[in-house]
Amino acid sequence: MRNSKRYLNNLKITYNIEWCILIVLLLIPFVSFCYIDTKSIIHYEINFVDAFCQGKIWDFYQFCYDKVQYYLQEGIPGNHYATYDFPLHIVLGIWGIPLYMFCWHTSIEVTDSMLGLIYGKSIYIVALIISSYVLYRICLSLELDKEIAKYCPFLFCSSILVYSSICIMGQSDVIGMIFILCGIDAYINQKDRMFLFWFMIAVPFKMYALFIFVPLLLLRHKSILKILGKGLLEVFELELVFAKSFGQFFQIEIYLVSTYMKSVFLI
Repeated sequence: MRNSKRYLNNLKITYNIEWCILIVLLLIPFVSFCYIDTKSIIHYEINFVDAFCQGKIWDFYQFCYDKVQYYLQEGIPGNHYATYDFPLHIVLGIWGIPLYMFCWHTSIEVTDSMLGLIYGKSIYIVALIISSYVLYRICLSLELDKEIAKYCPFLFCSSILVYSSICIMGQSDVIGMIFILCGIDAYINQKDRMFLFWFMIAVPFKMYALFIFVPLLLLRHKSILKILGKGLLEVFELELVFAKSFGQFFQIEIYLVSTYMKSVFLI
């Protein structure tokens, strides 16, 4: 262990060079590939802003359905129906505001613009940077040396998962990963309220967050009633978020009520 620590500390001289090389290697596929799902995500970004400007934000999924019919008629790629839950579309919509303004002023279809595609896809780079920083914080929470902790985000960003899923295919999982990692950091620091808060946000982004939340909950709490209470509230919230037929306003209200109810079960 001491030899490994000494080796890592000696690498700090070339640390910046390694990051520069890694950034170049990641940017090459990032600007060279545009997976079909990425084009759908970019359409979600624009459609959310468009629906908001037209006063149809509470009928967003129907609005996207009508847009897909238009894309199919015109032969425009990236014509997938909106299937993600509303919180993710909010994040995508905020990021898509400049892109919407660009397309509105130029009357250019976003999938025909290389700059538009790169900007729309770059939300994953921002999410990757934030996730890497949270990973660094997790290492510090585990009381690792700062120099060693810096290599955790480096190893994460240099993984094949980042290279293929973010730089090539442009998958949205990394956005929900931010909240999962924040929840894990809160868990390590024994901040139960923040642990539940971050996973409450993470589950609607990606459902697999629930399979991380439950084992961590079982490790921390020994009271069956507390575990059932917190677990059922998380699942109860998740099911209501999926009930799109009730409308997105109803979903937001459920978030507020569920957050309050969860605090009752905290130690």
